[in-house]
Amino acid sequence: MKWPLKYQVMVPMTAVMLGTIITLSVLHAYLAAQQTTRQISNRIEDVTRTLSQSTNYPLSRAVLKQMQGLSGADFVLVDQRRRVVAATRDDWTEDLLRDLSAAAGSRPLELTAPVRIAGEQFRRAAVSVVPRNPATGPWLLHVLYPQQAYVRERRQAVVPPLVIGGIALAIVAGLAMAIASRVTRPLGLLREQVAQIAQGDFQPMTLPARDDEVRQLAVAVNQMAVTLAQYEDRIRHTEQIRTLAQLGGGLAHQLRNAVTGARMALDLHRADCPQGQDDESLAVATRQMILMEQYLQRFLTLGATRQSSRQELDCAQLVAHLLPLVQPAARHAAVQLDVRLTTDPVPVQGDRDALEHLALNILLNAIEAAGAIQPGVEPHPAEVCVTVSTPRPAHVTLTVSDTGPGPPPEIASRLFTPFVTGKPDGAGLGLAVAKEVAENHGGRITWHRDDRRTVFVVELPLVSKGNERGETAGR
Repeated sequence: MKWPLKYQVMVPMTAVMLGTIITLSVLHAYLAAQQTTRQISNRIEDVTRTLSQSTNYPLSRAVLKQMQGLSGADFVLVDQRRRVVAATRDDWTEDLLRDLSAAAGSRPLELTAPVRIAGEQFRRAAVSVVPRNPATGPWLLHVLYPQQAYVRERRQAVVPPLVIGGIALAIVAGLAMAIASRVTRPLGLLREQVAQIAQGDFQPMTLPARDDEVRQLAVAVNQMAVTLAQYEDRIRHTEQIRTLAQLGGGLAHQLRNAVTGARMALDLHRADCPQGQDDESLAVATRQMILMEQYLQRFLTLGATRQSSRQELDCAQLVAHLLPLVQPAARHAAVQLDVRLTTDPVPVQGDRDALEHLALNILLNAIEAAGAIQPGVEPHPAEVCVTVSTPRPAHVTLTVSDTGPGPPPEIASRLFTPFVTGKPDGAGLGLAVAKEVAENHGGRITWHRDDRRTVFVVELPLVSKGNERGETAGR
């Protein structure tokens, strides 16, 4: 059976406090009732003492009436023959008082159990009275206190502490509920957050305002959500790579055969063509075929560990060597290429094929983005600017900017994630491979928007003498 934490906190605390309040209230009510009884007895005792010991005035009905006003009790004075000498009520006769005991109590204030006289209930006490004529013998003074007044006075004494106790009970119960709710409400939010995390929603929860253990627990839950989100991304990435690897074998075999056949046919055509050896277009096409085989292999082995032959390369010369391969695409898309390559040596240590693939991906993406027609936007000159420079010590920077619209906002933060693309026919692997190549060479690739241009920046470490010695020692 579920036992909510709210009630685990509230019930024991409330039970203890309620028990204490009830006990105190009942005890106070009991003591108030006892005190009221003593007060009634004391009043009767004072009056009866005055009547029984004083002989300065006659015990007439008028005197008894005055004593009734002081004590609230009725008085009946009877002689030795039990005849009524004086009474506070005219209708009390010997017949009505016949059942009253003639014995006086040991103390005048000892009121007996209720007795019925003329349809009314009274509590009785009796005391001996010495009349003015002692020869007539002692008389008996009956003190009759109305049961209704007795009960009313005790009720008036008992009700206030019970009412106060009831109010205190309600206040304590309300406070206990409020405190329990205040403590358990953040825990309920934490439970909902954990349930959302279990369903795959890793959005962080709003932290409680109070800096206490519950807030610390919420911070830990948010940190767990962030970690799980990262794990999920890694697992998804791993599954994507694994799926691609499973399909890669068959695709690579079929496509490689087709590309090899096309390249062989192109070689045969160059051999038969009189201008084949000097034709620039045929040379570019042949080189594109060779690169296609290399790119296809790299796409399908994304994430796999492979041996690479690293050598010292000049980054500016490598980019210049690739420009003839992208110029036909630029001319076809009516994109102007603005190339600014440093004349200083910028040597890097790396895999030529991988670095060529990185640079070509960025250049072709920029040309395609700059040449794209944007609906609702006035046509403007399409341009791609390529720069190789050394703005930071010990680093060479390849910067490619284009006048295209830039990536869609919904994928901007995941641009280098595999299979994320804004192109209708894109695979989402080019920039992911470029990022992997840059990181494998100790560099990084970033992008940003600057003055309506999309700018991709690749930073690679320059080769220094220390690096050369390190590479030699490593080999």
